[in-house]
Amino acid sequence: MNAHDATTPGETPERRFNGPWLRILLAAVVGWGLLYGLDQLFLSPATPAGAAIGFGHAYILAPLVTAAILLDALSLAEQDVADLGLFKWLYGLIALFAPPIAIIYYLHREWLKPEHPELLGAI
Repeated sequence: MNAHDATTPGETPERRFNGPWLRILLAAVVGWGLLYGLDQLFLSPATPAGAAIGFGHAYILAPLVTAAILLDALSLAEQDVADLGLFKWLYGLIALFAPPIAIIYYLHREWLKPEHPELLGAI
């Protein structure tokens, strides 16, 4: 028995992966989209602003999307709500290069939704 299993009947067990992962995922994907669009439409990579924006969407927001996908999937598995299995790792890997895959991840997550709408649907 570990520390996470030792709870009294009236208290809920501590979860290691609880967090506002869907909110973080939404913010990171929207931020990535804005920065990527700004980078592609208006900025040249040879300028300092272009380099800063490119760094922001490629090295900060894309890994943040990956982390949010993986942590959300781990949270769902820990709560015995849904297990995405290998798909969580595929979504995470693809998100490093194309963060809008998070939309497909969310649709897959909702498709697997069992009788727990309070745990899944709200962002």
